[in-house]
Amino acid sequence: MAASMFLKPFIMKKKLIVTAFAAVIVVSASAQVTPEPPKPPKAPTERIADAPPPPPAPEPPTPPKPPKALSKSLNDLTPPPPPPSAPPLPNEPPPPPMPPVTGEEAMLISEDYEAFLKRNPSVKSLSWTTNEVIVNLKSGKQERYNTADEKSIKDAEAKYGKLPMAPPPPPPPLPPPVPSKSKRTQS
Repeated sequence: MAASMFLKPFIMKKKLIVTAFAAVIVVSASAQVTPEPPKPPKAPTERIADAPPPPPAPEPPTPPKPPKALSKSLNDLTPPPPPPSAPPLPNEPPPPPMPPVTGEEAMLISEDYEAFLKRNPSVKSLSWTTNEVIVNLKSGKQERYNTADEKSIKDAEAKYGKLPMAPPPPPPPLPPPVPSKSKRTQS
């Protein structure tokens, strides 16, 4: 009897747990069942004898004939006006003018250069960098000769004769303006 006294609460707890578990299963199973959607109502049936016949389909409209004035040949038409020219770029000042080469230098440079071009009809122009003479040929090719290398210059002179003098370098830029004393603040 003492043993059944100790087992009674354990059995009661077990029954309670099993009952709660069964209730959870029933609730979750009923929540998963989706009801069937209602059936659509039946369409009313008509008797064919009572229905009037459908109206006849309308005929498609015929396209209108073009007027005789539009049937002219393309040669008789005047061309449209040309598109407007591109507007000038706003607020762009013109580039500053190149400083002129004056006096003897201009004469020597132009004479040397002109004589070089006459001796070498395949040469379009010459240009110089700080360490190169660039020969631009009329075929579109360029030949570069290093001015620091004597062999390179001798090769160029062997091919083209005496090279003209390089133009003088451009003058240095002007210094920025100095503010006047009246505008300076004194501390």
